[in-house]
Amino acid sequence: MRILVVRVCETIAGAEIYNLNLIKGFNKYFPAVEFLFITTLPEFGRRIEKYGIKTFLLSVFNKEIGTKKDLLKLLLYLPKYLFYFLKTFFISNLKKKIDLVCLQGMTEKIVLTPILKVFGFRILWLEHGPVFTFPKTKLILFLYKIISNLTNKIITASYDAKKDLVKNGIEDKKIISISTAVDVGVFSPVPRKDKYKIKRKWKIKKNRKIIGYTGTINEAKGINDFIEIGKLLNQKFKNNVKFFLVGCGPDLERVKKQVKRDKLEDIFTFFGFQEDVRPYLGIFDLFLFPTHHFEASSLSLLEAMSMGIPVVARDIGGNRELVVHGKTGCLFKDESPEEVAEIIVGLLKDKKKREAMGKAARERVKKYFNEERWIKELHKVFEEVVRK
Repeated sequence: MRILVVRVCETIAGAEIYNLNLIKGFNKYFPAVEFLFITTLPEFGRRIEKYGIKTFLLSVFNKEIGTKKDLLKLLLYLPKYLFYFLKTFFISNLKKKIDLVCLQGMTEKIVLTPILKVFGFRILWLEHGPVFTFPKTKLILFLYKIISNLTNKIITASYDAKKDLVKNGIEDKKIISISTAVDVGVFSPVPRKDKYKIKRKWKIKKNRKIIGYTGTINEAKGINDFIEIGKLLNQKFKNNVKFFLVGCGPDLERVKKQVKRDKLEDIFTFFGFQEDVRPYLGIFDLFLFPTHHFEASSLSLLEAMSMGIPVVARDIGGNRELVVHGKTGCLFKDESPEEVAEIIVGLLKDKKKREAMGKAARERVKKYFNEERWIKELHKVFEEVVRK
């Protein structure tokens, strides 16, 4: 089976990590499946090629259309966009037949699906989040509905994302929900003695509690809430708590300046983007995820849970599919930063409860969100689409 994947992007975020994990998983369980990738981000292309995947780099139009302004920009680039994309498609298909084309961005779904369908390609759409939840112009959503009839299958990364599509008129039998997963062997709990070694290395007191976050640093992910909650907890624990933020994003510099202005550099530590987040997750006592973004299945949450870390997350989107409130962590809805801080205070003061939650979190990931299950379910859908 030969699959061509299109992932147009401007930066490496959750969807890009999803794709890298997908490649690693198929190399492990179904090495006979051949992948080709088209992307617009050189760094993403370089990472894909590390796994021996043929990658085509196109710097034509890297926006995922959502607004009228995006649509107008696309129209300006459309001739060039179509020329380069279609040229790449057909060159890829000449040497050896492409069995399936996987499209992930709104631009490709709307523009390329009808053309590729005319030429007989089997099309699969992959949705990383709820399509209709995010603000988009009505014309784009209308086109999405119409053109969705041409795709062979739509895979959503969470059941919440599937409900969003069905609720808005997309044919139910065309959609299948396959939750994101992680390699539980790679993301495993760090022994206590190793945690202390890492803390000594970074000159952190043995008993100082660490609350962390990994992911994109922007307002949609609740980074402002994270800082406010952190300030409150710092007051309550009198400098005996520390906050690690691992990741980059559009609000990183703004938040760093805010922390410096408030003279809290000793409390908040920013590590920027890290290809391997495990050494940081390894010493977290708790993972705080106050996102306002309607996640599908957050890889950041799953990685933390797989490493046996209790989580406190906003009760939104796919988060409620991952976290069992009161068992693997805590979910909160519209509570104020003060109320969320109180939830965390209770957990930080109860070591046995934290440990039980962390253990239950890992067991949940092992049972429902493990890599082998995820890859086998994806492979089954790919095979069905190709056979039909």
